[in-house]
Amino acid sequence: MLSKKFLNYINKLGQLIFIPIEQLLVWGTKKNAIQSIEDYPELKTLANHADEILAEYQHFIETNPSLPYMDDLSFSQKKIVTQKKWGSIFLRIYGRDIPKMHVHFKTTMGLLKEIPGVKTTFFSVFAPKTHLLPHRGPYKGVIRYHLGLIVPENCGIKIDGKTHSWSYGQALLFDDTYIHEAWNNAASERVVLFLDIERKLPFFQSCLNRCLLFLIGKSPFVSEIYSNAKDYHANVDR
Repeated sequence: MLSKKFLNYINKLGQLIFIPIEQLLVWGTKKNAIQSIEDYPELKTLANHADEILAEYQHFIETNPSLPYMDDLSFSQKKIVTQKKWGSIFLRIYGRDIPKMHVHFKTTMGLLKEIPGVKTTFFSVFAPKTHLLPHRGPYKGVIRYHLGLIVPENCGIKIDGKTHSWSYGQALLFDDTYIHEAWNNAASERVVLFLDIERKLPFFQSCLNRCLLFLIGKSPFVSEIYSNAKDYHANVDR
């Protein structure tokens, strides 16, 4: 088991290395914080099946109400979120599925198989009074997708200085390397389906991106989350 201090050092070093590579990666492409769903039409199928996705989530938590917290799965998350507030149900982490989740999320996993480039998928659950502090995603090679599933009032997300809100069955697509923060000030939980998908790029940049995404998937940062999530979900009820 690698020490947290060493993992933190590796993560910071990796981010420094990726900064100049990112500029090459997105050269000549759209550089907007908010992305258009029209550029990723294959994602529309998720919104069309929001009722079924939500039903699978609700059925799962009826027998598994205690979710793993992000700050338990990844030490680096402790710096940006209220501890024991951000729950998660991981289905896929950088291309690696959590095997047992196929039993509980047949429809959702089936939809993911039909969408190319989905790297990471999980249900992101903000407990009441949760605040995700301003931060930047580590890599421009992916685009972030949120599908609103349970959206109370008094919750939102600020991306590149502009505040946005979720709505049930509606998608929010953005570049998470822009500074962003999120919160749930409501008295009930907020749930979104959270995806990181491969950014669409010209051919040669896309080839480079896929190589880098492969390396990131093997990194200590990703391996830590995958191992912890897999261990947790190995014990969920059928």
